[in-house]
Amino acid sequence: MLSMDDRKIYIGYILTLGKPNETKGFSEEIKINPIMSGYRDKDTLKVTKTTSYKGNSIVLVLKHANIISATIFDEKQFEYFMAEQKKEEKDASGNLLNRVAKKLSNMNN
Repeated sequence: MLSMDDRKIYIGYILTLGKPNETKGFSEEIKINPIMSGYRDKDTLKVTKTTSYKGNSIVLVLKHANIISATIFDEKQFEYFMAEQKKEEKDASGNLLNRVAKKLSNMNN
C-alpha cells in the first residue's frame, strides 16, 4: 500500500522501482499494478476504499517524491481493522444518542 502526499492510497503490486540512468541514479518514478485505491480522511487519516481495479490490467506511474509511506498490505488484516473501526464508530454514535435521549427525558420531567 502506497500513501501519497495528497492523501490518496494505492494498493497493488509494484512492477518497477525505477531504472538506473546516467545522471540521477534511479529514475524518479515507480510503476504499480493497482488492485484498489482510495484516500485517507483529512482529519482522522482513516482509509476509505473507492475504486477496485480487480480484473483490469492497469499500470500507474507514480513519482517517488509524492509517496510518503509504503507498507505491506494484508487484506484480511485490513478487513478486520475496518470492521473493528466501524464497530467503534457505531458504539460511539449509540452512546451519544443515548446521552441525548437521556438529557431530553430529564428536561421533560
